[in-house]
Amino acid sequence: AVVSTQSTGERIERGEVPDGESVRSILSSMMRDVFPAMILSSLCQMIAFALGSLSFMPSLQNFAYNATIALALNFLFQSTIFLILLRVDLSRHLSGRLDMLCCLKAKVEKPNRGPCRWFIE
Repeated sequence: AVVSTQSTGERIERGEVPDGESVRSILSSMMRDVFPAMILSSLCQMIAFALGSLSFMPSLQNFAYNATIALALNFLFQSTIFLILLRVDLSRHLSGRLDMLCCLKAKVEKPNRGPCRWFIE
């Protein structure tokens, strides 16, 4: 989650986003950069915990089994729900609206911070 918001925020700060570029194209380029790493890290962690569930200790089996399911759900949520929330925030940011009072427009024409940049700092 942090890597995807950082990737999008840095791209906007560097000025790599043309004025007419749509939110969809920004998010698709972000996912093209970040998604392979998300898949590989999630799969490696799920495989490691799945192998841990082959242990003969019942408490370790239960922990590894639950961790495998939690990692699978985490990947599912990061690739669906988080992406939707990031799209809403990016649309708000590009339209010049404020963070907390999104019904009000900011007086600054181009904010110098990317979306969700406060979370990374």
